[in-house]
Amino acid sequence: MIYSEVIHQVKQTIILITVFIFHCVLTQCSPQNNIGNIRIALSGNPPTLDWNLATDSLSYQVITQIMEGLTQYDENLNVIPAVAASWNVLDNGKKYIFHIDPQYKWSDGLPVNALHFRDS
Repeated sequence: MIYSEVIHQVKQTIILITVFIFHCVLTQCSPQNNIGNIRIALSGNPPTLDWNLATDSLSYQVITQIMEGLTQYDENLNVIPAVAASWNVLDNGKKYIFHIDPQYKWSDGLPVNALHFRDS
């Protein structure tokens, strides 16, 4: 009886190891040309992808992956350029002029400009 239990446990262990190795091999066989694809596991559909209307976490999860602001924070919480290459602060901080980095383009290849940010 004890011998058969040991054999059964060994068989189960071998099956589990085989399944694990098979899983590891299969995940490495997927295509590696996923440039430009974003896959996010969500619990539902985001109500909006407009960052002016978003008030829920689902929308923010997607928006933060597909949108870039004019600036961002570094690891020390200093404001650094993102889409803006640089900016000027005028009128004692009441007016900001952002200079858009020309390398940024929309998915259709057209350059991003200040109107896109103003309209958002």
